[in-house]
Amino acid sequence: FVSFLSKYTLPGFLEQDIVLNLKRSAPSEIFKFIVSIVIVAPIIEEITFRGLFYRILKKNYSILISSVIVALIFSIVHLNILAFTVLVTLSLFLNYIYEKYGSIFYPILLHSAFNIIMIILIFTNDHDP
Repeated sequence: FVSFLSKYTLPGFLEQDIVLNLKRSAPSEIFKFIVSIVIVAPIIEEITFRGLFYRILKKNYSILISSVIVALIFSIVHLNILAFTVLVTLSLFLNYIYEKYGSIFYPILLHSAFNIIMIILIFTNDHDP
């Protein structure tokens, strides 16, 4: 989400710069970032990718084809080539959970958990990017 915004609103501003600046931000800014990444982004992304795109694709294609298409789009939208494989895998898993339980709630919850783990990794990394 942050990568996507930075690419279009801050030309030349690298993702690593965002992480470095975030680490140096005021607690209130860090809190806003965490809320947007842990709550807002998973809700919007899951409603969009599984609740909308996947359901539309599933009307015309198999579950597998629909899942792969959504996973590829999900990963491309995140604009992080280094995390592409991880994001494809995450998206396929979220589609599986969506199919298994028939609810968008569980993919949102798992997406939030994934983002929490990523935030912990960012803030516990001893090296600046």
